[in-house]
Amino acid sequence: MGEYLHTFKPFKFIHIPKTAGTAINQSALIERKNTDRRSYGHIGAREIKDIKNFYTFALIRNPYDKVYSSWNFYNSGKGKMDSKLAVQQLYPTFKEFVLDYPNSKDIDYWHFQRTQKEYITNSKGEVIIDYVGNYYNIRAEWEVIQSANPIFNGEYIHLPVKNRTNPEDYQSTSNGEFKGTWMRKYTEEMANIIYNHWKVDFDFFNFNKNSYK
Repeated sequence: MGEYLHTFKPFKFIHIPKTAGTAINQSALIERKNTDRRSYGHIGAREIKDIKNFYTFALIRNPYDKVYSSWNFYNSGKGKMDSKLAVQQLYPTFKEFVLDYPNSKDIDYWHFQRTQKEYITNSKGEVIIDYVGNYYNIRAEWEVIQSANPIFNGEYIHLPVKNRTNPEDYQSTSNGEFKGTWMRKYTEEMANIIYNHWKVDFDFFNFNKNSYK
């Protein structure tokens, strides 16, 4: 490990659910004392009182993809006991889950209800973190983040692999968007439900409403 340069701020990751948070928070880039365990680590920037003391960053993810990933996470038996049992017993299929989406708040508010915009902004809707990256370009974003705040004297810190998604789940298209197997999980009715709930994120981050197709 390189020498820690105190002229730069320590890193703090704003852990939006299903954006590689386990890998990032367990990397050598993040000091353990700077990970927040409140609300299972999913704390918004506006709730961090000393936020100016850190270099803060987050990754954002297409809501259609993010919601499917969260449901699959619990349905496969991972995560909090009460949440995974609720998903497995009440919503064994993704379609059943989406069609009853308003009740997902009772399973896990942070995964299924809180918008990504709310995680990175203040009460006025202004971004208050240092960097917002793209989940689908995580390797490149990882380098950009370290270049912007070279805390370890130029030494590159590698990102460990945790809760890995099948690499076949994502393919880059000619227009720079990403297509994945999760898209085949949505009907138009299901997509409309998710879009209406996450419209704030679709608009703020410029996600395509029809990207489920």
